[in-house]
Amino acid sequence: HQGVFGPSTYADLGLPSHWYGALEYQYPPHQRMGSWAEEGRSVNHLKAGICTADRIVTVSPGYAEEIKTPLGGWGLEGLLASRNWVLNGITNGIDTDEWDPSSDPHLPVKFNVDNFIEGKAMCKAKLQEELGLPVNPNIPLLAFIGRLDPQKGADILLQAAPGIFHNNDVQLVCLGTGDKNLEDGMRWLESAYRDKARAWVGFNVPFSHRLTAAADIVLMPSRFEPCGLNQLYAMRYGAVPVAHKTGGLRDTVIDFDPWKDVGTGWTYTQCDAGGLTFAVGLAINTLKHHTESFRKLQCRGMTRDASWDAAAQQYEQIFTWAMNDPPYCK
Repeated sequence: HQGVFGPSTYADLGLPSHWYGALEYQYPPHQRMGSWAEEGRSVNHLKAGICTADRIVTVSPGYAEEIKTPLGGWGLEGLLASRNWVLNGITNGIDTDEWDPSSDPHLPVKFNVDNFIEGKAMCKAKLQEELGLPVNPNIPLLAFIGRLDPQKGADILLQAAPGIFHNNDVQLVCLGTGDKNLEDGMRWLESAYRDKARAWVGFNVPFSHRLTAAADIVLMPSRFEPCGLNQLYAMRYGAVPVAHKTGGLRDTVIDFDPWKDVGTGWTYTQCDAGGLTFAVGLAINTLKHHTESFRKLQCRGMTRDASWDAAAQQYEQIFTWAMNDPPYCK
């Protein structure tokens, strides 16, 4: 996704020849194949933007750090590290009017931070009934909403699901579309665990709202995540996120500390089925055996400021810096 093309395409841009160096890029040997790429020669439009920009902004502080590493930089980590002094990460906000459980037209029952226990219980019962799952308020409801893609960790979830079901009496509802093999995997999950799992292969906005409102726990096993929005929607609706500690997820999902009674969810660093299963176990154990602590987690998530206001102020600061500094390229 870096806008990489053969060197001959530079002529189509109508730029002076002395600007070629801004776009010039050479693939590392292990990525070279065929034609002009045999020597790794190319023009890279993203590289040109990074080279010439007055300021560089990503969608979270965590991701701003990760793209300076070989794992997250995809060949541009050295360049990004060299421009670290103008690189900032600003966490995205969400539309708090569209995602508001007290006025959401998609919900069967509306609720807020004062009555979320009763409201979410009714939303959960309605969803269980709609999907043909056992209607039981005491069974934790887990949700996964996202593109069925290795980046989102859908394959990790499929690997972890049997162990999660074996160790816990839970229900899991998945919503998403994408890779055909992963879509088939979701269908297998539902057929193998008829009384525990449901998979909606496709996407439906009203259902995503109802699922978020009904869920006790939302799973985000992404391998990498520049920002992530579903964890923000989840917290707003009183669903506690369990997420891989990467990118914007590590900035927004604060690990629960039972001694200090702080945090908004659980994260894990071992990006595989074992890591996800362990973190889910912690969340379920807290919900079942330390319910009051879990309720406080929900409250902290629902009252967290997820609006664009704070992000907008940070962007204004970036614009001010850009205007005050002399142009980087002339």
